[in-house]
Amino acid sequence: MGQAWEVDRRLTPEVEGKIVFSFGVNDTTNAARKIEEAGSTRVKLADSIFRAAFANTREIMLAGKARSPILMVGPPPIFRAAFADREQNLRISHLSGEISSVCQQLEVPYMDAIAPLEATVPEKSAIWMEEASANDGAHPGAASYKELAKLVQNWQGWLSWFK
Repeated sequence: MGQAWEVDRRLTPEVEGKIVFSFGVNDTTNAARKIEEAGSTRVKLADSIFRAAFANTREIMLAGKARSPILMVGPPPIFRAAFADREQNLRISHLSGEISSVCQQLEVPYMDAIAPLEATVPEKSAIWMEEASANDGAHPGAASYKELAKLVQNWQGWLSWFK
């Protein structure tokens, strides 16, 4: 991370900052802008998992840990019925597991976001998927982000910061 890091621009050294990371969905998005790209992802899954999750994610986590306490919230699901969202959510789920492994190795608290937000079982909230489907498939409305915030607020990793 040779260039000035985003966190350093926002948190001055005298501020006791904490960092919450969340990334990965875009790595799993279908690239099909051209016929020859059909079925491929923007970032090849092997590159995303082995290079990003194990190298880039590791680099980001280590740089974050050197600066402040950190947490990682896994990538959330998408809902694009016209774009085979179930396949992408499977890729997101797979990538989430790989990022979780990196976090475990580095002793960084990790919260899975896809499982509780995908709402494939009745007892889970369906608001994320409902709002995403009503919008662009990837970006839900305020109620969904409130649901995600509740998940984070009740997560032991987050709560441990305030003991």
